[in-house]
Formats: sequence, structure tokens, C-alpha cells
Amino acid sequence: MTTPTMSAAPIENKPGGLAIVADDGYVERMLGRAMLEKIGYTVTTAENGTQALRLVQEQHVDLLLCDIQMPGVTGLEILAHIERFPTHRLRPMVILCTGHFDLELDPEYCHQTLVTCLAKPLSIRALQMAIAGLTRTDRAPTPD
Repeated sequence: MTTPTMSAAPIENKPGGLAIVADDGYVERMLGRAMLEKIGYTVTTAENGTQALRLVQEQHVDLLLCDIQMPGVTGLEILAHIERFPTHRLRPMVILCTGHFDLELDPEYCHQTLVTCLAKPLSIRALQMAIAGLTRTDRAPTPD
């Protein structure tokens, strides 16, 4: 049996920083972690929304890769919290993942946070493209 490889296509400005992968599915969490590490992030994982929210509040997070449907606190609730109570000068980029790709994000929660949605199963190329599309160059710092 051969182990599948993940080839990361080159990105002009290779991202980096701290990422959180939040998913109640172990396989999805480990796959997201492996992809983001391959791309250049240092990754922390959370097995539910409550843990993810705590990490976002405690650490300077650059990227949150988050399942939308989790027990307890959902990905959309985490996004709403980031919008209402920013804890960092720069908000993390948020990539929401779903197996049900009929989601429309409420514009009320997306006007300040860079956010996009990806369908599961994730591919490293789709993840790279989403990150490349979420640029921080035009964002002003959030007031303290």
C-alpha cells in the first residue's frame, strides 16, 4: 500500500503564522493540519467549537480553518464572535468548511472578517487558492 502525497503548488507570497483547525471529525482535523503545515503554517487543532473559540481568544491566530457544523459552538457562531468581539489588532482569516455547500453567509457577520467557504472533502489546491484569495494587504488594524 502506498501513502498518498500532497503536493503543494507554489504560491507567490507563501503564507505562514499560526492556524487553528477546528473540526469534530478526527480525520478531517488531521488532514487540515497536514495541509496547512505543508503550506507553511504552525497548526493547533481543536476538536470542537468551544475549544476553537477559546484558542482564538487566547492566541494571535492568523487563520482559522473551521467546520461549520460542530456540537456546541458552531463555526458560524465562532465567526460571529470574531466579528463582535475582536481580540486581535488583525482578525484571523476564516475558512469555513461544510459538507453541505448550500450555505449563504449572513453579510452582517462578514463585513470585517476575511471569510470564505470550502466544500468537503478539502483539497490542498482549493485550500491554497482560498488562502491566496484572502489577502490581508488591504486590511486596516482593528481599534483596540
